[in-house]
Amino acid sequence: MNRLAQEKKVCALIPARLNSVRFPGKALKQIDGIPMVVRVLAAARNSGVFDAVYAATDSPEIAAVCQTYGFEAVFTSHSHQNPTSRIQEAVTILEDSKSASSRKFDFYAMIGGDEPLLTPEILQNFMEQALTVITSKENVQRPFLINAMADIPNDAETADPSNIKVVCRPDGTGLYISRAPIPFRKGTLDEPSRKFVSIGLYTRESLDFFCQSRPGILEQIEGVDLLRFLEYGKTILFLPICGYTLSVDTPADLETVQAILHRRTSTL
Repeated sequence: MNRLAQEKKVCALIPARLNSVRFPGKALKQIDGIPMVVRVLAAARNSGVFDAVYAATDSPEIAAVCQTYGFEAVFTSHSHQNPTSRIQEAVTILEDSKSASSRKFDFYAMIGGDEPLLTPEILQNFMEQALTVITSKENVQRPFLINAMADIPNDAETADPSNIKVVCRPDGTGLYISRAPIPFRKGTLDEPSRKFVSIGLYTRESLDFFCQSRPGILEQIEGVDLLRFLEYGKTILFLPICGYTLSVDTPADLETVQAILHRRTSTL
């Protein structure tokens, strides 16, 4: 990590709501006796790259569980339809608080509360890459935000609409994001599809822009909030992560994650 990046303060925010549409209560589902959202909070804290780590939630129950494990929570509105607007509200609350002078950050990392396979090493590697990029470029060349991506290892994950796929230029600049299997496999080039991974590096400007702009047509069709930035011509840089992860969107995903974590533990 370059010297300028090391001097920047970064706050990690983990959005978590109790009433998930596809899998209610998933944030508090136990994985080897530890609630899923707590696993993500612990990975963020143990990565050593964040100056502060918070859950962003509208649930007193989630907040209480986080506090039991030694993590702080920021209460946000019940009205949010996506994690980006929830994070923006949490940032506003933090910066407007009485102790705002001690809570000023240069960047904000959004980490999905449903990504329990994320490890401190994955987060550390991504953040070192992202901070180096965003602090080394001039303003006109700087990406508006940076997000993680990963190769999709099998056809089942490619076909699953819960796995959001991304296509990029060779330098990682995002071209499109979809729940559909993209790019379509008409040719024979043996290139893996790539999926969105819920680790993003934002500025206050990028978060405010999201909440001050209207949802675009593609965002509404796909149900993918990150498309708002692309529809308005903002640059998203996608960086590959150094390990495997899977977002938990269904009870079947939870079983898969539990099996993977059991295998990881048994090989230590």
